[in-house]
Amino acid sequence: MTRRRTTLLALLLGWCAVDASAKGVVQALAGLVVGVVAGRFSQRVPRLRPAGSADEPRRPLFGAEGWEGEADVSDWEPFRLLGRSMVDYIADYYQGVESLPVRAIVEPGYLKKRLTQREFPTKGEVWSDIMADVESHIMPGITHWQHPRFFAWYPAASSPPAILGDMLASMFNVIGFSWEASPASTELETVVLDQLGRAVDLPEAFLSSGGGGGGGVIQGSASESTLVAVLAARTRALKHMRRRSPAGVSDSELLAKMTLYASDQAHSSVQKAANIAGLGSNLRLIPTRGSGEDGQRCYTLDAGELSEAMREDEAAGLTPVFVSANVGSTNTCAVDPVRSLGEACRSFSTGESTEEEGSETLVPWLHVDAASAYLVDALSVTPEILRSKEYNSNQVSDFRDWQVPLGRKFRSLKIWLTMRAFGLEKVRGLIRRHTQLAGEFEAMVEQDDRFEIVAPARFGLVCFRLKASCAANEELRSRIVASGLAFFSSTKLEGRTCLRVSVGGLATEMRHIRDLWGALGRTADAVTADGF
Repeated sequence: MTRRRTTLLALLLGWCAVDASAKGVVQALAGLVVGVVAGRFSQRVPRLRPAGSADEPRRPLFGAEGWEGEADVSDWEPFRLLGRSMVDYIADYYQGVESLPVRAIVEPGYLKKRLTQREFPTKGEVWSDIMADVESHIMPGITHWQHPRFFAWYPAASSPPAILGDMLASMFNVIGFSWEASPASTELETVVLDQLGRAVDLPEAFLSSGGGGGGGVIQGSASESTLVAVLAARTRALKHMRRRSPAGVSDSELLAKMTLYASDQAHSSVQKAANIAGLGSNLRLIPTRGSGEDGQRCYTLDAGELSEAMREDEAAGLTPVFVSANVGSTNTCAVDPVRSLGEACRSFSTGESTEEEGSETLVPWLHVDAASAYLVDALSVTPEILRSKEYNSNQVSDFRDWQVPLGRKFRSLKIWLTMRAFGLEKVRGLIRRHTQLAGEFEAMVEQDDRFEIVAPARFGLVCFRLKASCAANEELRSRIVASGLAFFSSTKLEGRTCLRVSVGGLATEMRHIRDLWGALGRTADAVTADGF
């Protein structure tokens, strides 16, 4: 019998991860036009339709007395009127977002100073008064992720169909922890994730319809996906380590022998998941080295160094149980050599077969029967009140067993509506356009001797820096962000401050890229002149 070790290879999909907001499914579905000169920005906000108009009753949403009065809370006529106004307000916001600074220009604690009322009102307030406070107090503290010059991170994308999908899901307001609690919610999620799997050309075995026990689940966030993967790997490892261990060895002793691996470019959720699972000190972060094409740093996890680390740990009596690979890392969108990493993991597999291990590679998608089983073993708690005849007879999957929380929203409805309304052709076109815009920006950087590219542009992300000190780069970013013209982020690579421009807004056009580039050039000259 071959030596058995457990390794669960989790691909943290970065740009294309599926989470609560369907992030990455339609990465670039929001934002409109922005002003060119920073001095033209103001704190002006879009206004709700004029108060007291024929379409907007000046009274509490649920009548004169609000919740404590005798008003009929089942009266939906005020909702009809206010709902129309709210749709107008949302549309006005998107059409007027160009007048706002991209990042909120407020100081910490600003809102507590403005909202001085210590308790909720005893009686309901007039809706237009509430919205006036939204405009006066909430709006100034919003960083506008849907702005076409929001380049800091991949945006939490939105779109008209997605917003309408949120409204529809809120109308149903189901808590779909089980099939019985909401058959449509459970089954639509299965259908939608199979469709998404086919859209990105996953093998059929990954899908629920593939006959291999596969399937997908929408986690609340990418971080929850990572945690679920780590918990499943821990459960799987414990099962096999118990078989090989002498009687009397405790689970805590076995947990202390587990090791997890990731590159130093891994998402922060990997460390957090390891901490929550009680394995935080067992995580090995392997430094990324090596150059890519044209001498550019790739910042990818090397399969040889991973194998060496696992061999050293094995020789020390430890057990490799989990490897996190990047397909679009947060810092630079680095793409790890997944096939080579998978081959390295197979030699340390603890599963019933090494072939089975090689297939358990995608989060939140699950491939084979064993993957689902280990996940359910790790997360399933089924009191009698949650049982049903369908669940007991294994006719259905209850997604509460596939996640940390019990309750779950009808998230698949939003994805389903958005993808049907736009179609794959339009979504693919948006992604290609963002990649093209990022390529144009990268070319601008390469042609300017003041700047340098620090990692190849991928998936709409460009990493670059001013050929100057870290302080100069930080000052360059700080001045542009403070102006309200654009918002982009920075990171540290090999101890140097680098700048990140992430292209992903629906209305981001080449002119926005040129405006940002012009601001970078002018500000770089000013920063240099000031002695940074």
